[in-house]
Amino acid sequence: RRARAERQCEWIAIEPEIIASRLGSDLDSGLSVPEAQRRLEREGPNELAEKPPPSAFSQLLQQFADVTVLALIVAALVAVALGWHDKPGSSFLHRFGDAIAIAIIVAVNAAVGFVQQRKAEQALRALRQLGAPAARAVRDGRCDAVSAQTLVVGDLIEVAEGDRVPADARLVATSDVVIDESALTGESVPVDKLEVGCLAPATPLAERSNMVFFGTHVVRGRARALVVATGMRTELGQIAELLGSIDAEET
Repeated sequence: RRARAERQCEWIAIEPEIIASRLGSDLDSGLSVPEAQRRLEREGPNELAEKPPPSAFSQLLQQFADVTVLALIVAALVAVALGWHDKPGSSFLHRFGDAIAIAIIVAVNAAVGFVQQRKAEQALRALRQLGAPAARAVRDGRCDAVSAQTLVVGDLIEVAEGDRVPADARLVATSDVVIDESALTGESVPVDKLEVGCLAPATPLAERSNMVFFGTHVVRGRARALVVATGMRTELGQIAELLGSIDAEET
């Protein structure tokens, strides 16, 4: 993951011509159709990975598959057994108060864990919906509409007002381009994009004005850009990977 992030930073610090040379592409004609197909077979589709979600019932059961929770359940059963053999004249709360308290703790713990897990899945689904269904790619010198899932590193793409950016790409030509990157950076104000000049590798994500990112929205203008990352290798893909790797912390 660290090496991938470093490679992403590298693209903003070098000229598009050098990037195209390294990626075996061309700033005028893009990739050839056969080469794009070979890269697609090697790299896989340009989409965020998705695992079949477990059922809600199995997720709820998982909240009890913990040593501490199981110990609390055993303690509750012991408290019930002790209360059951207590003096018959004692009040119900006196006999079973400990068991009820432990049961409430276990139930609240399971509910909180279940809700957190469901929220993480909803966030992942929201990220996947940001992907563009189609894109315009220049291959063999022709700009044609293609499925965004077939884009590969080295593809030359065009984006215009109203489009979703279909991959992370280094800008090579722009015309008054403004991008809404709020889905990625949280910035509420759309940002201007320029292909001119190189940036320092340490430039923060929100200030990388010579890049466009997967899942962001073109508010105004037109641009050509060279794809440098697709699918789970994009900045949005890294966020999806982090969300998918969330583990419940030990209490």
